[in-house]
Amino acid sequence: MNDLISCKQIFGLTICKFNAERIVFNALADAQLSVDIFTSDYCPYCPEAVSRVNEVLRPLKGMVNIKEINDMGEAEKQGIEVFPTVKIGRTRITGVPEDDMVWKAVFNESTTI
Repeated sequence: MNDLISCKQIFGLTICKFNAERIVFNALADAQLSVDIFTSDYCPYCPEAVSRVNEVLRPLKGMVNIKEINDMGEAEKQGIEVFPTVKIGRTRITGVPEDDMVWKAVFNESTTI
């Protein structure tokens, strides 16, 4: 179940409500949160993971940098052994992530005001 109620933008701020907590993101901040999705050509679940992350984080468009990485050398360098793996800051989620897992990682890793 997705506990995200809504996100709206007001005067350069994005205000999201999640688990009855109000989180405010500064849309004008220079630093974007990086979200890396490690995929493999032979992974049947990877397209769904990419789609899910993009859909879940749509309200934060412009504040997160979502990148799909299909490079075994880069995955090995970062210690990624399971595909798909979603890396949000220091948080790693293996498999197709649930919506609330993505939001919790974003809120834990982002700078909010």
